[in-house]
Formats: sequence, C-alpha cells, structure tokens
Amino acid sequence: MENTEITLNGTDWSNLYIIDYAGGCGGEMMCDILSDKVDAQFSISKSSTQSFAIDSFDNLYVTPSLVLVHTDINQYDGYKYKESNTQIHSDETMKHNLKINLIHRGKQDYYTNILDKDETTPVYQNSIDLADGPTEIESLVKDTHFTKNYVLRSHRNSDWSSFTNAKVIKIYPLTNSHLTQSLMMLKRWVIGHSYIEEIKEAVSPSIQEWIENSVLTDTLYSWQCELIIEMGLQAFNWDSFVEDRFAMHSNESKNSIPATDWVFGTSTLPITMIKTITEIDISNDAIKTWQQDNVDLLAQHGISMTSTKEECIAYFKNYWDLNNIPCVTEI
Repeated sequence: MENTEITLNGTDWSNLYIIDYAGGCGGEMMCDILSDKVDAQFSISKSSTQSFAIDSFDNLYVTPSLVLVHTDINQYDGYKYKESNTQIHSDETMKHNLKINLIHRGKQDYYTNILDKDETTPVYQNSIDLADGPTEIESLVKDTHFTKNYVLRSHRNSDWSSFTNAKVIKIYPLTNSHLTQSLMMLKRWVIGHSYIEEIKEAVSPSIQEWIENSVLTDTLYSWQCELIIEMGLQAFNWDSFVEDRFAMHSNESKNSIPATDWVFGTSTLPITMIKTITEIDISNDAIKTWQQDNVDLLAQHGISMTSTKEECIAYFKNYWDLNNIPCVTEI
C-alpha cells in the first residue's frame, strides 16, 4: 500500500525545530538563537529594523489567520477545506501548509539561488501552477523533500507527537505568568505607532471617522490597533483589555520550559532542557544580557520578581495616568 504520510525530509520531521510558546515568553529570542545555531532556512532575526523574528515559514502559524497575511497560500489552495483559522488546523493540514509554504517559494528567484543542489527539487523550476488540481498539489506535497533545517514558531500549545522526531521546544508559564505578561504589555501593547493613515485604509468609513474624532494625538497604540483591526470597538476599554490579557496568559503546558526562568534568567534549567531536546548548547552572554534587560525593564515600572498579579494588573490599569500619556482608553 502506498505511504501517504506527509514528511519534511522524505523520512520524518527531524530537521524541524518547533518553538511552541505563550506570547511574551521569549519564543522570538529562542527562534533567533536556534536559527543561528542550526542555520535554519529563511528565518530572519529580530533587529533594530525588524520588529519581530521571522521563522522559516514566514510566521505562517504565529498569526491566527491565513487570509489576511498569507494571500499567496490562499491563492494556491495551500490550506485544505478553505479553513483560515490556523488555531484549529489539524496536524495533517499543518503539515500540508508548511510544505506548500516552502514549495511556493520556488516561484521566487532568490529561493533557487539559496538552495544547494543536493535538495530534492522536482518543483523549484515549475513550482505550483494555478492550473494544478488537488491531486497534483497533494502529490507535489508528498513527493517534495526538504533536507535543510527549519524553525517553526507557534502558539498552539499542542503535543506535536505526529511530527515524528521533530525537536519540540515548549515555553509556557508554569508559575508567575503575570510577570511575563507584564513584560508583554510593555514590549508590545503600550507601544505607540505613527501609521494612523495605514490603519485607516484597512477599516470601514465609520471606524475611520472614530479614529479621526477620538485619537488625542498623532499616535495609535498597539492595543488600540489590535481592537481596531479585530473590529472590536464594542469592547474598546483599556481596563477590560488588561484583564483579558492577564487571564489569557495563565495557561500551562506539560513538559514545558519554565517561561519565567527563560525570560528573566532566574535559573539555568532552560539551557539544560534545550540541550536535552536539541543536543545544542545555546548558552551565551547575549542571552544573559537579554534576560537582565527584561528584569530591568520591569524594574523601570516598579515591577519586581516578587510583584503579585494584583499589583501588576493595578499598575497597567493606571498606566496612562501614571506615565502622563494622553490616550483614548474607552469609547
């Protein structure tokens, strides 16, 4: 009987490094480090000009929606059953999409230039054609093999057992999730942006009018952008946003690297666990500097490693007044 299992390298997924983590738990830093260590293809490290890390699959399973971000995957029927919500994809659909993602890059000239000739490359010249039917595309997915190393980031909190021999790194808060969430609030949600016009172009006229009439400065903050893009103006309230974010990040995961230890350097356990999982020693001074910077950023806002969840929530609910920042916090 024909083997219909989808694999990455023709045998299994052993050249895939999966970083499954809760937001704010240092998954991007882990992606940068591992990508460098294993020479992961197509990944781009976070830098002064790049606001977030890009994994080998163009962050395909970091965003919850394929339609808005991966129109190329949509165009080529890259996801089965036309299901755009990546959070509910089956493992089979994920495997299909990950390989479609790599195959599709065969239509881009730079891809062929990067690859060594020892890759199995029956599709890099022809890639996926819009005229290809489901049967041809499925054959392409199963018969195309990628033997270099790849890194995938995800927030799925899955067991990944069907990805045979993949190196799975899970980073979730086993304790003190309010500290990693506080860091997330500071690094992401209270950051200001000057791209009001770009946001306005993506929303309805009524929301454009709200932006023009309600924003007090030339700055939109990330939490505002999130609610605007999600069409969540009916829930536009900063206090509720804070409560929701702190509630969302109380989840745990089995066999997980303790997020607080990794993000703030409170123990060396994460380094040991990574070496066990990947056989790679990732320890370096850059990690220690990053961890200390995280501790220092919280300290700048009066948050210490012993602050309680209640104290952190209270601080962020009063964030704009305490820091004397004009910001629309409810409508």
